[in-house]
Amino acid sequence: MKTEKRLMKVFLMLLFLVLVSENLFAQAPGGGGGNQLQSLKSAIQMVLGIMFLIAFPWGVVTIWQGAVLKKKGDPEAYNSIIAGLWIAGGALIIGAIFYAFSLGGAVLTPQF
Repeated sequence: MKTEKRLMKVFLMLLFLVLVSENLFAQAPGGGGGNQLQSLKSAIQMVLGIMFLIAFPWGVVTIWQGAVLKKKGDPEAYNSIIAGLWIAGGALIIGAIFYAFSLGGAVLTPQF
């Protein structure tokens, strides 16, 4: 049962990547290298936005499941809560690390 769920998640992620990949490699009009780089940057920003739209609710649900498990007395509930915090806040955490090491230019703003 768990294997089927994992395979379904992998399949859906691969399908998502295939659907988005056409935008990643789209040719910008004009043929200049700068236009292609800007097109790639905007495509990555759009993918980041979509990832945030998926990861944040997933993290919130994981935190909620951990709270429900803790209410039932499961000692492993804290792991679920911590994992949910990492999932929901992962992009913010990585962005803060980049800014701390003066790599703020590498942080992209997601587009929705």
